Amino acid sequence: MNLNNKIINEINETKTNNQLKKQAIIKQIENDAELSKIYLECKNLIFEIAKQKHNNIDAQPLEIELKNKKEFLYELLKKQNYDIEFLKNPYSCTVCKDTGKTINGYCSCYYKKLTKHSLETCGLALNKLPQLNTLKFDFYKDKNLIAEREFLVKILQDFVKKCNDNAKKNIVLTGQVGVGKTHLLHAVVNEAILNNKFVIYTTAFNLNKDFLKYHCAKLEEKDEILNNYLNCDILCIDDLGTENILKNVTCEYLFLIINERLAKNKCTIITTNLTLTQILNVYDERIYSRFKDKQNSTVLNLKGEDIRKISDSK
Repeated sequence: MNLNNKIINEINETKTNNQLKKQAIIKQIENDAELSKIYLECKNLIFEIAKQKHNNIDAQPLEIELKNKKEFLYELLKKQNYDIEFLKNPYSCTVCKDTGKTINGYCSCYYKKLTKHSLETCGLALNKLPQLNTLKFDFYKDKNLIAEREFLVKILQDFVKKCNDNAKKNIVLTGQVGVGKTHLLHAVVNEAILNNKFVIYTTAFNLNKDFLKYHCAKLEEKDEILNNYLNCDILCIDDLGTENILKNVTCEYLFLIINERLAKNKCTIITTNLTLTQILNVYDERIYSRFKDKQNSTVLNLKGEDIRKISDSK
């Protein structure tokens, strides 16, 4: 089963479970004499309203009566600790009503599940991601360094919020090991989710594995492998340069991803321990030129000591 079908099945399962939950609550209501009487009256009113509208009869008096009865029923249910909001909208996603789709295509809940899957593939949990707006840098003694990090957070927040309109589509976060690049990238993923963006997170190692899978796959299976990398609003690639460089695979498909995303006006954020010169030496001039191009890319060098060393010294 491909990932798309797997996620749609998960959403359908959620819908089924919510329907069963609602049916169980209704059964409880029907077993209560007082609640059952009002609930049945509401059902009968709904039927009569539909009947009158079909016969072009003014149903407003009945609609007012139904509204009042429903409010009274909800008050009684509330006193008995029933989940009123769930009864009104028995869906995990009220936008698509647990279908995974809207008239404009896939729903944001579908994309959130894709993001969750990409994180789990890298051993991360969606509910444990840091948030950009709560990041603290007071472990640094250098006030200038703190100010730089806080300014970087604002840049990343703005980049995510305006990703569809950004003139520059690539951000490359460079710096030595332990300066916090990955932590920032995890927070960017969370920020993108909060802004209802379709974001995919991957490590360079896992991305390279998919490149090899794509290279060896049958023609009809290829689209599924790289599709999300090419089409997500924001692609986050962590630790570029730590993967093995596979001949005729790594550089070719990394360039494909970066180049196609630029053509599609999509945003990409990459973290790496490499300098631009080292990227040129490890990969090739095509990839280097995309990052070097100031019209499309911003390269931000994170200075500072290894955060773990600072923490250990305290």
